[in-house]
Amino acid sequence: MTQQRLDELEILLNTEAEKIDRLFREGRIPTQGDYAELDRLKKELKTARILDTKARQRTAPLLDRSVTLKMPLSEYEELSRRATENGVSISLYIRTVIGKHLESGD
Repeated sequence: MTQQRLDELEILLNTEAEKIDRLFREGRIPTQGDYAELDRLKKELKTARILDTKARQRTAPLLDRSVTLKMPLSEYEELSRRATENGVSISLYIRTVIGKHLESGD
C-alpha cells in the first residue's frame, strides 16, 4: 500500500464524513445507507494502515512462495532432528540450509 493510496482513502473518508455532517446541519437524520460507504472506507483505511505499518516494520524478506517437498521419512526425521537442535522450525532450517548453499555458489 502506497502513501498515495492512504492519502486518497483519507480524502474519501473525509468527504463521506462531510456528507453525514451536512445531513445533520440540514436537520435530517442520516440513515444506515448514508453510513454504509463511510463504514466501508473506515474498514479499508484501517486495513491499509495496518498493512503499511507491517511493510515498513519488515526486517526479513516477505515469504511469498510456498514449496512442497517429497522425501523419505529418514531424511525428514534427520531434518527435524537438526532443526530441533538449532531451536528452529523445520521450515526455517530448510530455508537456512538452502540460503547457505546458494551463497556458497555450488
